[in-house]
Amino acid sequence: MTLPFISVLIPTYGREKVLCDTITDVLNQTYDHYEVIEVDQTTHHEAETIAYLDAKANAEQIQWYQVPWASLPGARNYGVRRAKGEIVLFIDDDVQITPDFLTAHAKNFANPEVGAVAGRVFDRMKLSDLDPNLQIEYLPPQAMDPGIAWYHLNLVHTIKPQQVITARGCNMSFRRVLFDTHNIWFDERFQGSAVREESDFCLRIRRTG
Repeated sequence: MTLPFISVLIPTYGREKVLCDTITDVLNQTYDHYEVIEVDQTTHHEAETIAYLDAKANAEQIQWYQVPWASLPGARNYGVRRAKGEIVLFIDDDVQITPDFLTAHAKNFANPEVGAVAGRVFDRMKLSDLDPNLQIEYLPPQAMDPGIAWYHLNLVHTIKPQQVITARGCNMSFRRVLFDTHNIWFDERFQGSAVREESDFCLRIRRTG
């Protein structure tokens, strides 16, 4: 299998040590065919964070873009336009990932019919609120209904690969060609916390077939 080049995009706003920890996890991947793009919307970082980001950028381990505005969908689009990868993979600035994380995404794109991958999300809050031993093999039909899917889309406890209608923005990847060919981008009219901007994007991508 030819390994695709992956652009890992990290939009960030107001994070300090946890951002550095996330970047460290990305740089510790067993997969070696990737780049890291951080789109930083933070006005003022702590000195320790600046030192870390400067060191990683100067060593060309990350591309660190600082922008004077705050917009999650805007940061995603900004990163995609600068990405060189065949695959663009989005994570949040406060996630923990295992060393095989990129490999797990990449292997799915060996199938040419796969245009996007929604990764499992081990949400600490949901795991503590619900039975941590709960396992769901297949999601209910409602999880494919655009109107109500969000309330039935359980990426915490689902244990088998399957088709889903949308991804969660902290763990999702797409073929870059989807942006270029169909000219579909994240809608920057979503403001503030931009709740469900990734669902809107995924639904529009799905309409292309």
